Amino acid sequence: MKNQNSQFIQRSCQILLMLAGVTTGLSQFSPPPATVPDGEQPPGVWPRIVSAANLDVTVTPGSVLGGSGSDNLKVQIPSSGPYVWTESRHNEGDIAMLLSAHDPTVQPPNNFEDNYAIGTGPTTHAWRVNKFLGLALATPRVNGRDNGDTRDDQPVGTIYGVAYFNADFGQGWSYRMTDGAYSNGGDGAQDLQMTLLGMGNAVGSSDGEANFDCALAFFPYAQGWIGAHVLGSIGSIGPDGMASFDANAYSPVLHPSSVMWQLNENFFDYDGHARIVLPNGDPSQGLLFGSATSAANSGALFGAYPNDSGWDVAIRDANDLDATGQTLAAQGNMSFMFLYVPTNSVNFIGGQIEGATGTRILSGGDYTFARTGPGNYELTIPGKTGSDGVLLLTVAGAMADSVIPNLPDRTTLSYVYSGGKFIIQSREAIAGDNRFGLAYPQRDTDFVFAWVDFGDPLHPVGAPNQSDQLTIERTGANIALSWPLTIFNETLESASSLSAANWAPVTISPTVSGEQKRVVLPATDAAQFYRLKRP
Repeated sequence: MKNQNSQFIQRSCQILLMLAGVTTGLSQFSPPPATVPDGEQPPGVWPRIVSAANLDVTVTPGSVLGGSGSDNLKVQIPSSGPYVWTESRHNEGDIAMLLSAHDPTVQPPNNFEDNYAIGTGPTTHAWRVNKFLGLALATPRVNGRDNGDTRDDQPVGTIYGVAYFNADFGQGWSYRMTDGAYSNGGDGAQDLQMTLLGMGNAVGSSDGEANFDCALAFFPYAQGWIGAHVLGSIGSIGPDGMASFDANAYSPVLHPSSVMWQLNENFFDYDGHARIVLPNGDPSQGLLFGSATSAANSGALFGAYPNDSGWDVAIRDANDLDATGQTLAAQGNMSFMFLYVPTNSVNFIGGQIEGATGTRILSGGDYTFARTGPGNYELTIPGKTGSDGVLLLTVAGAMADSVIPNLPDRTTLSYVYSGGKFIIQSREAIAGDNRFGLAYPQRDTDFVFAWVDFGDPLHPVGAPNQSDQLTIERTGANIALSWPLTIFNETLESASSLSAANWAPVTISPTVSGEQKRVVLPATDAAQFYRLKRP
């Protein structure tokens, strides 16, 4: 507290901070000023810390997979936090995700919208997920679903999916994190993509796009998270297989030599097999999450097998049916991103699980876990439901009987919250007898998981704390109250005594200057108490 007039402050302006005790990270990055067009509103608070969202995607009844009605979707975000998420564009398999909306009550339209591409209004008044500012991950939040759609006048039946954020071609109106421009995508904007497991290019299917529920999370580089976007084109492979990072889309502590493509000795060339060795972490200290990032509709599978002091990564086409796992993504379709999550992160709940037994290989936080059958697991986190946060999942097992050493498994992971438990499933796509020539058996695999809480998300040790300090000072005949610009959008309230049953919001709107909010009020002789209340 600034004490320019201690007698005045003690007599009439005592301050009480009523906060939830949340310790979160605050980056020192200065956000770009938003360029707000006439008639629009600015975005919400600059995304400083980890945030996540539950996304529900419903397909219009009677749609044709990859055809009529497949772009006519109802997209809802039933829960998110600490930032409020929204969307500004969607069609089959593609959604433009935004976070930290100006209006915390905003939601996409609660009805079916065909090829939704709004160019103005509240759902666009937020920051666009951007690869240059952080690492975005997605997990299917449904263990298979029949959307009731058809193909060639026949039912499609149950589909299984892969979800990820692409590295290019993001469209949809919003505010760009890079320069504050109100724009239709561009400059690192990413789309959420959903693709069909095994069905891209399958006879009688579609181009591979799909619609299903997802769990989403965004980890800002500036908060201290380690990770990168790795290019997968022919010209991006350097001497001895050294990888190239997507320009400016990686943690400052990393050098491209942290990722090396592995030579396929059968073809004397590099394909979708890489090795990651981090300068500030290894498999004994943390978990590696990731996804493919190609904009191809067929998508790709990502696995990261921890061994020795690093991880072997494999990228495979999602429509690949080679059950031996030896077929990897070709150059041009093997780009990926990864995120390292230390197990000593504050609020960390997660671990590495041995799929065959359900045994914890590496673990942190309070949870119970059990294997209930091949590729089927039950996770319980005390006091948490599917509305309180999301799970991140990544394959961490080795491909059995692989002739290529240390090659990660080819399974995929999904989950659903049901009956008080998170039901996690591991399965693979192989040749089968459904109408598309496919089968999707569940199979054990080692994997890693991490919980991202909406109210109190994890953050790295040593990340600067987000201050909740309310300060007061005398300015002539007035008093000025100020507090940091935080993600929580606190409301300033007042009361005449600490025992008051009802606290009233201060009706004067705060002004924002740099990183501070400020309210100026007339000074009075009567005692007055103030507090910040989080939503």
